[in-house]
Amino acid sequence: MIFRAKHLIFDAMLTLCPGVTAARELFDTISAAALRAGLVSRSDVRTISGALADQPVSARLNERVLLHLWSLLALRHGGSDIGAILALQVPVDKLGLLGEVISHAATPAEAFDQVARFSRLLNQRARIGQTRTAGHLRLSYEGRLQAGTDQAGLEAGIIWSLAHLALLPGRLFGTGVLPERATLPGSPPTDMTMLQPVFGPSIDFEAAQPGLHFAIAALRGLHKAPETRLLSHLEGAAAHYVAALPPCDRLCDRVRAVLDANLAGGPPPLATIAKHLGISQRSLQRALTAEGTSFARILDDMRRERAKALLADGRQSLGAITYHLGYADQAILSRAVRRWFGAPPRSLR
Repeated sequence: MIFRAKHLIFDAMLTLCPGVTAARELFDTISAAALRAGLVSRSDVRTISGALADQPVSARLNERVLLHLWSLLALRHGGSDIGAILALQVPVDKLGLLGEVISHAATPAEAFDQVARFSRLLNQRARIGQTRTAGHLRLSYEGRLQAGTDQAGLEAGIIWSLAHLALLPGRLFGTGVLPERATLPGSPPTDMTMLQPVFGPSIDFEAAQPGLHFAIAALRGLHKAPETRLLSHLEGAAAHYVAALPPCDRLCDRVRAVLDANLAGGPPPLATIAKHLGISQRSLQRALTAEGTSFARILDDMRRERAKALLADGRQSLGAITYHLGYADQAILSRAVRRWFGAPPRSLR
């Protein structure tokens, strides 16, 4: 009976837009944990989540909304370690379809394999890599680390992802096994006491490629009775979702990545971005048109998203927001905000 119910639920889920559904569920999960921790208000959540509904359907857009949420949480908490603190509050079964799949894994190795295979269900830009050497299993976060104003939010999201991986053996198999070593992005917090129950006592920061190291011997022997029939159906649903996701290497996303790192103080011109990407300006323009967008639209969308988050936070002056959005003066920001939201900046703070 349980199998039949889950079968019907996930068959129904497959009729929905996978990227948007996953982003919405993950946003709700993170924001609920942040509300319980007192880091955001319901008004904050409504303001940020509005971009999940009032923009054209785009899984990429929804991931950027999640990044803005993490940026706000890192700012309110005072560091990117908030990713691990909130991960402690969220059980595996709250991670959508990916959580359902790994919850039914019979061994840690199977669970980690499933995360590596289906991680794009929760983060389309990243992959979890696995390397086994000399008695150790290394799990690496292989997303792109971009510099820019959202860096703390990106680091918090990465730490959130690695925290769930670090906690998997204990959550699924009731063991105290933690990573032997963790390498995390960003600077270390002043207080490590909240990180050690998640990542163990050996934690390094400023990592070029964040990841975890487990002793294979510590994981060996951990197992539970498999639910083969249900797991097969869940894996089929997850594979269907992943296959339906857009590719990771569209040029518009690469343009956004360059703008992410260089927007503050004034964005680089299209010719500079084209040179950075190794193609001609004319070829880049044609490729963006083929993808249904343009440099001007990408830049305007990015500024709009950042403006919404920064104005909702209310902690930065309008002069600072003008700088972070790459505008020459505050009057241009005001005109843009009125065009986007139908109201002056001060009324949205």
